[in-house]
Amino acid sequence: MNAKEKAYELIKQKIVNCEYMPGDVLSENDIKSQIQVGRTPIREALNKLENERLVKIFPKRGIFVTNVTVKDVSNIYGIRAVLEPYALELAAPAITQEMLAPYLAFYQRSSRLSEAADSSMDKQFHYMIYDCADNQYLNDILKRIYDQNTRIRILSTLKVNNRRRNTCLEHLRIIEALQAGNILKAKTQMKRHVMSGWKVALTITG
Repeated sequence: MNAKEKAYELIKQKIVNCEYMPGDVLSENDIKSQIQVGRTPIREALNKLENERLVKIFPKRGIFVTNVTVKDVSNIYGIRAVLEPYALELAAPAITQEMLAPYLAFYQRSSRLSEAADSSMDKQFHYMIYDCADNQYLNDILKRIYDQNTRIRILSTLKVNNRRRNTCLEHLRIIEALQAGNILKAKTQMKRHVMSGWKVALTITG
């Protein structure tokens, strides 16, 4: 990993995981001291993040973490509501019982685990579906959207206390449908999962 890639990944993860909150002003000097790379790689990384709509650079004003608006939420979840059930349909034939087993075990006990563990498993679960869909264009779109969605999910969880538990139950319903070989039901449960997240996500823009 070169210096630009290192800077990009570290800054991106801080934004996605809400260590840098929406609206925060970023300092190149602070970033430089935190991640120990030069100014040029940092600027290149920030330009890439601006293209991904995670930061906004205003010359002579500063670098701002992008806010999350009602339109952002609607755009992100609207795309997910269409593409995630489709990805699941493509992925289902390649998803084995052995692949589902660790997710089933996790979500049956997730209420006793940390937010960090939930977040990590959520990413693994959805990425597993994207990868098994075996469509690189779809994979690229959904993984890029997932980064934006992670910010929204973390901010939503801070406002809605029972969201973690509901997410666990929603994932369990998807997994159980896949285990039973009922792809139509799995797609329906995936769409309900996305729509439930959409409803909760609107609370962070109010």
